[in-house]
Amino acid sequence: MKKPKQKSQRKPRPHVSRGKASPLVSVLPNLAQWCEGRPAIIRIFAKAIAVSPEEVTAGMNEIHRREFPDPCPVPDLERWHQCYSHQDIMIDYILRMMFNGDRQIVARVKGIYEAFRVLGAMPPDVIGAILFQMTDAQAHFAWYPAAYFWQDLENRVDRMIVEAEKPKGTPNKETRKLISEPEIRFFARVWAPCWFIHRMKPSELLEIAKNSDMAVAKPALLKLFRIDRSLPLVSPFKELMHRLESNKAKQHDYIQLTNALTAAPIAPAHLPQMKAFAAAPLLLLAKACKCKLTKNDIRKLYDAIARDRHGRNDLDDSDYDTYRKRMTRETALLKRYVDKVTGTNPSSQKSQ
Repeated sequence: MKKPKQKSQRKPRPHVSRGKASPLVSVLPNLAQWCEGRPAIIRIFAKAIAVSPEEVTAGMNEIHRREFPDPCPVPDLERWHQCYSHQDIMIDYILRMMFNGDRQIVARVKGIYEAFRVLGAMPPDVIGAILFQMTDAQAHFAWYPAAYFWQDLENRVDRMIVEAEKPKGTPNKETRKLISEPEIRFFARVWAPCWFIHRMKPSELLEIAKNSDMAVAKPALLKLFRIDRSLPLVSPFKELMHRLESNKAKQHDYIQLTNALTAAPIAPAHLPQMKAFAAAPLLLLAKACKCKLTKNDIRKLYDAIARDRHGRNDLDDSDYDTYRKRMTRETALLKRYVDKVTGTNPSSQKSQ
């Protein structure tokens, strides 16, 4: 008597929907076309970069004109100043507002953020190998859960972008509440200007501003006092201003700092500058992942979003050379910052 054949048991695989068009296709078709055939990690970051510079530029100019809610007076100074040293709390609030309270996508993005922080401590060749394997996730069975992760994240990001492209209505109750939180206001009013304009985090400027040598501290103090008018209300800057005011030999320093409190927080922002700034991390990421991505590809990315939004290309050929030089400069600045934070020696990388 023959034994019945046993069905081979297959390991369950995460469900990944296939063949379903992204909602981005109907809203931003040129952007969706640009993304075709590129690795998921590049597509996701590129989409976020393409849609953001116009909004960032507008926000920076609102701050320049002091149209954005000012940080002084601040209802909760303790929470406000904690943002200088507790960046993770601020990031959590920002992600909740960006993704309309979608806890799953917030958890995923925070997971990516933590993973990149861990990667940053590894040797450059190890970082490149890991990122390269992640970009080719679909081709490796061992990476199948990663493939699901990236596709699910991309679907959520696409839906977020589509919602953001719709005419702005009244924010929902949760968004209105988040906008009023000190952490959100700190990000928009202090963190973003420090990073976009001065290429430094507020905590880094603050550390320099606390230096006992006034010649070292003053440039950072002037930048921070223009941006955050609440600083003279707290130690050690409250005591510093009192000492300067009572010292006749330091009157010039005192007048400069008090003038900074009433000056425009930052210089006007320009859209080409912000686009070059936004392109820098994408170019560095592509290089680390060993993915081919050129400055001309970035130009085509911005052309795609401009055609979708305004019916025309982003740049004329005559403007591209200046734009390319901006991207080169911003990428070099970001690379130097990353090398500094990770303790990487650029000369040792060249020798490898």
